[in-house]
Amino acid sequence: LPSQVREFFLLTAGIQTSAGVTIDLSGLFDLTIHGERYCVLGEFWKEADGDQLLLCPGEETVWYYAHEQDKVKRLCNDMTELLEKKLARHLNEH
Repeated sequence: LPSQVREFFLLTAGIQTSAGVTIDLSGLFDLTIHGERYCVLGEFWKEADGDQLLLCPGEETVWYYAHEQDKVKRLCNDMTELLEKKLARHLNEH
C-alpha cells in the first residue's frame, strides 16, 4: 500500500458515512478489472451506489470504478487529496 494509505490506517481502522463512503482496513481486497489488478480501498458512491475506490499497485493515485459505466476513472493524486478535497466535497454535497 502507498505510504499515505498506510499512515491513514495507522490512525484509524476506517471510515463509514451514510453518504456512500466506506474505507475499511478489514475490507481491502484485490480485484481485476479489464485485465488490470487493483486493490479495493472501499466504496465511494460518486456516480452510483456501489462505485469503488481503487489503488494500483505501486501508485499513490486513487481511482474509482464507475460500475454502471464499467469504467475505471482517475479520482485524485493521493490519499491526502482524497480525504481533504474529494471526500470533504462529497460529504458537503450530500
